[in-house]
Amino acid sequence: MTEVGRRVVAQLKRPLEMCLNGKPPTAVFAGTGRRHWEVTQILGLKVERVKFCSIFGEAAILINPFQPHKKVLLSHGLIIDWDQYLHTTYRKALAREAILGLPDGSVICGDQSLLGQLNHAREQRRGGALFQLTVHPGSERIDIKAKHFGELFPAKEEETED
Repeated sequence: MTEVGRRVVAQLKRPLEMCLNGKPPTAVFAGTGRRHWEVTQILGLKVERVKFCSIFGEAAILINPFQPHKKVLLSHGLIIDWDQYLHTTYRKALAREAILGLPDGSVICGDQSLLGQLNHAREQRRGGALFQLTVHPGSERIDIKAKHFGELFPAKEEETED
């Protein structure tokens, strides 16, 4: 994670505390990548309480995403073709099932693609954001509400984005 990324995540610490009404999270879950671990540390979440699962985010990186032949860089260094990478094939059902079973007050340090797997609008998915997931008992519905975005770009740069 870059220094800018660390600053963005640090901006989320106070809003997270406010969302939890000043109480510690009931449970903490994180993806398996280094960034996910860093996020738990920056937010001050207790190490012994973090449970790790690649459903919430992983260390693999999609390279050349806008090219016809996408590749994935696995955490140990191997580069594979996109069609060899089954994570996205199974993740949607597993992520939904995992989230439906989490206790109230849980915190997930995951990645943007997790929100995509839950059918969250692409325009609201970006780095350094705090979202509240609301599970409706007796149904499979999960509502996602943006609670706070860290400031990643100065206003001047945001104005030039399409």
